[in-house]
Amino acid sequence: MRSRRKRLRAGTTREIKAIALRQMTEGGPGAISLRGIAREMGMTARAIYSYFPPGTT
Repeated sequence: MRSRRKRLRAGTTREIKAIALRQMTEGGPGAISLRGIAREMGMTARAIYSYFPPGTT
């Protein structure tokens, strides 16, 4: 069984990806905005980077 922290982290990662996919669907790849994703989630744009390994964002 995964820890609560890992489950929450996985959920946040899924939410980030879902919002990015929605942005891309609505406006194309250029419409993806880390600031927009962060704003929608109530976090800072910088915090999003901590959910993905370097070179994958």
